[in-house]
Amino acid sequence: MLVSPPLSRDQAGMSEIRTDRLTGRAVSSADAGHLERLFGDPEIRHWVSPAGAGWTADRAELIAARLAAHWLAHGWGQRLWFAGDRLVGIAGLQFAVVGGTGAVEIAFAVAPSMRGQGHAREALAAVLEESAGISRRVMAAVVEGNAPALALLRSAGFVECGRGRDGERALLHLSRLAP
Repeated sequence: MLVSPPLSRDQAGMSEIRTDRLTGRAVSSADAGHLERLFGDPEIRHWVSPAGAGWTADRAELIAARLAAHWLAHGWGQRLWFAGDRLVGIAGLQFAVVGGTGAVEIAFAVAPSMRGQGHAREALAAVLEESAGISRRVMAAVVEGNAPALALLRSAGFVECGRGRDGERALLHLSRLAP
């Protein structure tokens, strides 16, 4: 099992965001179970994982450790979002390579049972508000055909800026400048 150290006091204070209905907190290495349930869902896995990539407990532990390490290194990153004690999904910022260039990328996924309630829009708005203190430009990479994700990003001011591939999958690259 991969274990990352707990967040420092300074990072822990920055790690939680509250909106009207949601609480978003930093992903920790202890969140492997949440990640496995979320990304193990076939409806989510279809959009976020290359064909044939499964979400095993070992993979979830590795991803949780990486996301926790990002928080430790940078003081910001992906958050798990909850409505009360129910997991809504994940949304946050991360370093990534988009279109061959290093970027701050927004990434998100919402549990199928929690969709259609405005949770993704609410979490995305909170993450974008936070992004102004991190990067002037935020990128996104979306698998072509993921109409709900594209519509949400476009409604938040993202515009298409290129195309790419992730193995067999065609991607649209989108960008948003801080207001």
